[in-house]
Amino acid sequence: NVLNGRGNVSSEKIRLVQEVCRQLGYVPNERAKMLRQGHARLLGALLPDLNTKAYIDFYLGFKAYAESHGYGVRQYIPRPGSQDAEASFLHEAQSDMVSGVALFASAAHLSTKPPASAREMPTLYVEQRPEFEADYIGFDYVQAGRDLGRSVLAAGCRRVILLVRSMKLTSDRDFSSGFMKALEGSGCQVFPLQAGSLGRHQNLLQVPELPQTQAVVCSQLELAHAARDILSTF
Repeated sequence: NVLNGRGNVSSEKIRLVQEVCRQLGYVPNERAKMLRQGHARLLGALLPDLNTKAYIDFYLGFKAYAESHGYGVRQYIPRPGSQDAEASFLHEAQSDMVSGVALFASAAHLSTKPPASAREMPTLYVEQRPEFEADYIGFDYVQAGRDLGRSVLAAGCRRVILLVRSMKLTSDRDFSSGFMKALEGSGCQVFPLQAGSLGRHQNLLQVPELPQTQAVVCSQLELAHAARDILSTF
């Protein structure tokens, strides 16, 4: 009971047990303890990368909260956009016996069913709402798109580029849907553009309507920074 922190044990008995452990050189086998419990006091965070501000902010907040409750956090950063790579890292997290994993995925949500590992450990999808029933946390991206659409109309814009990462991402899809709905019937022309993982600068420059465009609306802060930099440079 002393070694496992269970039961009501007097401080004197705790002292005696600790002294015997010291004399014998006894060190608890944490791996065996994890096997008995079925998990470690460890959480997993699967992220597309650690270069994007949104992912960094999420990870730092997640880690700080976990550690304040006695949990460690392990990063898993598979190749972006690869369902196989993400599934492999989820399997690795399962082998690490994490108590649960926050899945900030770029591809896993596209499956028609949850990964096998999700049946063995609690899995929370972040930002990208999966196509199947699962625990999910994110923003109302439809409302975000609608609000920006109304702002564009209020500013009197008539020609707008809508720059998103990929329509495969549910957040970008919802954002685009809300934005287009807000502009419906307004006469404002929208030129949609997907940045993808590469070539976002070149894609923007190749839009023939760019010289007559009055606004570039972006679904993500990093896209807005890239668009601002390329427009101010060229």
